[in-house]
Amino acid sequence: MLVLLNGPPASGKSTIADHLVATRPLALRLDIDVVRGLLGDWLERPTDAGLAARALAISMARTHLAAGHDVFVPQFLGRQEFIDELAALAVETGSTFVEIALVLDRAAARTAFAERSADPKNDTHRDAAALVEQSGGTSAVDQMFDRYEALLAQRSSAIRIDVERGDIDAIVHAVEGVLSIAASRSARPERARSSHFSISHAPTDYRCPFCRNIGDGTSDLPLEFVHRDDDVVVKMNPNWWPNNPGSVLVIPTGHHENIYELPDRLAIPVHRAARNAAVAMKVAFGCDAVSTRQHNEPAGNQTVWHFHLHVFPRWENDDLYGTRDAPADEAELRDLARQLRAAWPAATAT
Repeated sequence: MLVLLNGPPASGKSTIADHLVATRPLALRLDIDVVRGLLGDWLERPTDAGLAARALAISMARTHLAAGHDVFVPQFLGRQEFIDELAALAVETGSTFVEIALVLDRAAARTAFAERSADPKNDTHRDAAALVEQSGGTSAVDQMFDRYEALLAQRSSAIRIDVERGDIDAIVHAVEGVLSIAASRSARPERARSSHFSISHAPTDYRCPFCRNIGDGTSDLPLEFVHRDDDVVVKMNPNWWPNNPGSVLVIPTGHHENIYELPDRLAIPVHRAARNAAVAMKVAFGCDAVSTRQHNEPAGNQTVWHFHLHVFPRWENDDLYGTRDAPADEAELRDLARQLRAAWPAATAT
């Protein structure tokens, strides 16, 4: 079972997770903030560190779930991307995914965080206080609360549990009840088949190069980002076709191996980025046209096990489909990346 314990800062997520793993041999309390705190100088690069910590957490959870053990993730999440990754991981490993949302009012959340920050009990508490202080103090806590409320409005599948501060036993009891129901449902042999279709060809020890690019900016090949937001990145393809220099890859920031696993909500961000890349190519390169293509599974010519969409600048009679790719010239790649960034369309209302 893979259990997400979501909730505002200082709502008791980690304490609840501690109680849950204490009664389940070899269950893992996977606290992403703890993982992030193990990264060097993380406070100076909190966004990059957070993405790297989440990628590491997914790998750890995959290994533990595959071994037949429960994983509990106590983590504040104000956006949906990582929830989708956890849900996809549960499908991949044949595990039950339970999303629990702890609910308390804004004033209680503020008070709880202030009291915990004034008297931190561990490094995770101290790290959280430092990050919030760096991000704006009380106003940052309010912004996190706003994001959490907005997220819950979209998460009809999340099981909400009201939190009464100081009554941890009652909260744990409520969570245990939810998990008992989830376990009984998953044990029914006649239950409906999941609508989520998943096929994987990645080896068990696969280190996704795109997740490395996105998480910590490392790469074995020239790496130039043209665009980046919460949902997708657009980077220069380090391999070019001889008559089509300047092609790019549109890549979801979350790890989804292929189109079968791509969440519905990413359809718009992926194709918005592809459209913007096409417009930028027309403006920057003056190309005659633009093509896109996308590969899945070995028979479909997929070679990187992370969904990505190719966008190519096209010229008359360029013979794109009759030529083979080769490593791009690094200096030219960086120059064309600069041109695309300069031509990238301004954000518009959607």
